[in-house]
Amino acid sequence: MSSVFRCEDDSPAGVVFGAFDGIRDWKVNAFTVTTDIIEQELVSAHEERHLRLQQGTPYGAALAVLGAAVRSGAYPVSSWAADVDRVRTTHEVYATFMSVAHVDGGLDVLTGNLRYLEYWRTGNVIFRAFEAAPEPLMLMEFLFHQIMSPQPVGATSDSRFMEPTVALVRGEKPDDRLQRVMLLLADDRGFVDAVVEAVRVGDEVDDNLTRLAAVLTNGGVATMDAVLQEQVSRQMVNAFNAGDHDHIGALTLRSRPTSLEDRLDYLARETVHLHHERLPVLVGHRSFPPGINPYVLLKRDGDRIGSHLWTVLISGAELQRQFDGDVDADEIYFGFLSCDRREPPGIAYLLPVTDSPKDATLGLAELGLRTLTMTTLLTYARVARRVEFSDTEPLFVLVDAAVRPFLVGLRDKGLVEWTTVAVTGDRLLHAVLLTAGNQQLHFVWIGTIYALKPLLEWLRREADIFQFVGEDYPDVSGETFALLRHVVGTFASLGPR
Repeated sequence: MSSVFRCEDDSPAGVVFGAFDGIRDWKVNAFTVTTDIIEQELVSAHEERHLRLQQGTPYGAALAVLGAAVRSGAYPVSSWAADVDRVRTTHEVYATFMSVAHVDGGLDVLTGNLRYLEYWRTGNVIFRAFEAAPEPLMLMEFLFHQIMSPQPVGATSDSRFMEPTVALVRGEKPDDRLQRVMLLLADDRGFVDAVVEAVRVGDEVDDNLTRLAAVLTNGGVATMDAVLQEQVSRQMVNAFNAGDHDHIGALTLRSRPTSLEDRLDYLARETVHLHHERLPVLVGHRSFPPGINPYVLLKRDGDRIGSHLWTVLISGAELQRQFDGDVDADEIYFGFLSCDRREPPGIAYLLPVTDSPKDATLGLAELGLRTLTMTTLLTYARVARRVEFSDTEPLFVLVDAAVRPFLVGLRDKGLVEWTTVAVTGDRLLHAVLLTAGNQQLHFVWIGTIYALKPLLEWLRREADIFQFVGEDYPDVSGETFALLRHVVGTFASLGPR
């Protein structure tokens, strides 16, 4: 099932910069976003706004539930596509205007993209109606939420567990509701004033939603209040979970005190695609070209680290995610990894070794070679207690799980030192390095500038445990930059599995 909301240019080729799958996952194609970091930040912000509107509103949640049902074969993909089209303009207006509003210089990125400029102009018409209000952007958040909260209608479905969900999406189209709201904003000053009065800074979210629902309903746009929204949402989740399929839905109540945590959870779903296609990977001695010493292809040189081999301890499942090749998803692979992109489409080589990471490091040191050892967080969790790592060389653990639960777990281990690093090259990425107690163990998070900002905000909020040390971070700069080059040059994508 392909992505249903895409951020793309207006060219005949339709270059896709980012996309949201309509359920919970979104991506940024870093290999296409080469103008500047503002463009990349805007794409990330745009896709995250799609996720917010989908997961935070009744109609959006219904679409996400039905999308999960499509993946289980319990709901026709053609019906789901039609349901999505009923809200496409609302989604794109919200995602485009609100992302531009929160990214400095974002409007300049849309220059020449007529379709998205039109979405922005529609959002700007709404904004101008409220620009004299104390918090016009906050007001727009509530308004779009309620546009996505139509009253359910009587509807039936072939699957009883989806009836509450289908009843909602078969109601009034959000796109039609958006048009009626815009007519009210243009023709009825009393309606504008009533909306401003309904959304009060500092009031409880539910109170604002309920007052705004009454204003919209009085204006002829029937809208659920906060109590009914929660009831309908619970009905959808409970009915869906009673169905015969592989998915479990959950209802999460959001609040202002958890807003930062919510953002981290939303951003945890971002996948950064580093290259257009995955490299094929050849595994084992026999995969190397005949007559060529494997170490000639595997050895690399780096500033401040010298000759070294990139050594990885990685699950077969992660290898399948990053490469095309014959690997066992249930196995753990340890060996030397390298790639050659000189001739498209390129190729990756993995040479497994039977030694432990500690013994491999010692053996190569005798030959004058260093090991640059990396694993992933999910792999490390499986093997940490039974694998010996070097006590003289750093071990880097790439965070491939949701970042907030990882940070909470790390916080419980005591004082954590951290710093940030800009990843060189045209992918415009950033890294955060963290170490706790063991100065040879370094956790590495890599992502976009948009995802970095709330992560830094959380770390600074927890400064009593997470201490920013900047350039005083343990001296692994040479190893870090070499690692980042290897990961970005070889892996297909970054983000949680």
